[in-house]
Amino acid sequence: MELFSTKKTIITFVILLLLTSFSFSQEQVIKLLAPNFKKGKSLMYALQNRRTSRNIADKKLSKEHLSEIIWVSSGVNRDNGKLTVPSALGRKSITVYAFLDDAVYLYDYKNSQLILVAEGDNRAISGEQDFAKIAPLNIIYVGDLSLYAELDKESAAMMNYLNVGHNSENVYLYGASNDIAVVTRVSFGSTADLEKLLKLSPDQKVLLAQSIGYYKK
Repeated sequence: MELFSTKKTIITFVILLLLTSFSFSQEQVIKLLAPNFKKGKSLMYALQNRRTSRNIADKKLSKEHLSEIIWVSSGVNRDNGKLTVPSALGRKSITVYAFLDDAVYLYDYKNSQLILVAEGDNRAISGEQDFAKIAPLNIIYVGDLSLYAELDKESAAMMNYLNVGHNSENVYLYGASNDIAVVTRVSFGSTADLEKLLKLSPDQKVLLAQSIGYYKK
């Protein structure tokens, strides 16, 4: 009986250990670093060197670069909660999702953190191109038509496209200033799969994507 009891205890311990490891295989929340305003090249340099590049290495981004890329895309830059990007009628209609090599995260801009949405490598869903599947960061921009409910659907969509243009260009300029490759895309692996993965409402629409990473040498 003692032997049976010991074996049962060991098995129970192993199961609990495996469950614990599975539950915390990805970070539930990633606290982002504050941006470093004293580094990077000038705005004029960034404008001169802004370009699209698909020459992206599969090397993981540093937490500093990841934090700053996400922040420039749609972060708070003033005490009154205003953002790094302008938005039509002052309404933040764009939500940022970060596809990393091990999980998908929602950008909680108010608290400067990434919140886990889905575990696993889902980069192939974010973009069908080969470079998107290996890029260390793919950003998916989602617009919300409900924030312009007083407008007709065409006008509400136009407001969202106006907003997302600001988001994506900020990332381009950051990339140029920090020697990081950026490419904007309107092609996705599957829009339906993205909507399901991100649990989007009928008013939320996938608008744009960006693949981002260090240059392949």
